Amino acid sequence: MTKLVAANGSVENGKTIASNYCLACHKIGNEGIDFGPGLSEIGDKLSKEGLFNAIINPSEGMGFGYETQLIKMKDGTEFTCIVNSKTENDLIVKLVGSSEQKIYKLADVESVTQLDESLMPKFPLSETELVDLVSYLETLRK
Repeated sequence: MTKLVAANGSVENGKTIASNYCLACHKIGNEGIDFGPGLSEIGDKLSKEGLFNAIINPSEGMGFGYETQLIKMKDGTEFTCIVNSKTENDLIVKLVGSSEQKIYKLADVESVTQLDESLMPKFPLSETELVDLVSYLETLRK
């Protein structure tokens, strides 16, 4: 980690990497999908080391409200998602890669279990790509 934090990368290459990986689930400005936490001001929220850790070890710091939930339906189907709300009658969720909410009847749900693993995958980025990506993310500020 010390080597990564000490390195400086290409902001322009990092922006391309963010477009290829991050925008599938995160918003940066007006671009991307509103599924995971917004990244528009992430440079104000996380240190350089925090950014590397969030990318390399996504399950270590899941943000409140973005915890992975395993939903088991009474018909035997299962899926992972983020639960937006639960009422007496409905379970309202966001599915991976979508900003749209989907509503399930609570009567059809067998169980909802919080998992320890983030929905954010560990991306196969080289050290150079990681440094470039974090160099770009650091610029995202108010």
